[in-house]
Amino acid sequence: MRKKKEGNASLVGFLALVFPYFVIESRSVFYMERTELNRRNFIIKTSLAVTGAAITGPLAAHAESLHSPLPDAAPPPEPLPNLAEYLKEIEPIRLSYQSTIANDELFSVIKNLPTQKRIDLFNQYFPMYEAAHRAYNVPVIRLFVIHLRETAASTHPRPDNLSARGGMQRNPEFYPDEKAVKAAEGWHRLSQLKQNYDHNGRSETRDYQEIMFAAWKLRKDANNAIIKQSYLTDTQALDEAQTTYCDATEARFRNNHIGQIQDYYDQHKNDLNYDYHQAKIQQILEMK
Repeated sequence: MRKKKEGNASLVGFLALVFPYFVIESRSVFYMERTELNRRNFIIKTSLAVTGAAITGPLAAHAESLHSPLPDAAPPPEPLPNLAEYLKEIEPIRLSYQSTIANDELFSVIKNLPTQKRIDLFNQYFPMYEAAHRAYNVPVIRLFVIHLRETAASTHPRPDNLSARGGMQRNPEFYPDEKAVKAAEGWHRLSQLKQNYDHNGRSETRDYQEIMFAAWKLRKDANNAIIKQSYLTDTQALDEAQTTYCDATEARFRNNHIGQIQDYYDQHKNDLNYDYHQAKIQQILEMK
């Protein structure tokens, strides 16, 4: 009996010795977890708080902000009361892209289309790209390049298969039609525009919904990349997001050329003279 009591006393002594260290270590673990959670919450709140500077002009308003709202939030309300006013507002921005889109050196490796057809497709879908940019802060050029690579801007004769649907080739197994419809809420007036893919094949969606969905997914994945690697710029985060959209080799190809096209556009976008752009396009077409 005495040995048993001595054994119990030894056990009590041992527990009394190690228990404080266990408590300290446990609190340390919980603190680290809480600190990491606070850090992530800070990043998220910061991305929500950052807004565009109060700058004027259609191109200044078009400038890319550092971060955009959380991806699962609904898009902002319809930007204008009717489609005609929206199209009128974005016309200077559309014109600023024309000489860039007409440049075959930039686009021939993306998708080998006749110059005028590429220009026409961009102009047709620009209001949808611009809407997606406003809703999810994904640049217009990135969306156009993806659209060209996936389905030649919704001109491929058979857009649907078991693993991809629509102009931007959404995976229906992970993202059913309802996701595309949800991503485009508040932008229904875009349905008045011409859509090359309109409830095609197995899909119950239209082009503007698929474009909005693609922007939603890229923004969602870019925000996740920023949470994991807070030092990333928004462009770098979107490049990371591209790897979740296609295989790594294709993602590198797209990101490389998107960067080149964006750089060219940034150098030429401020010249909004319509005659200049028309003359530039005509010069390129006459060289063929």
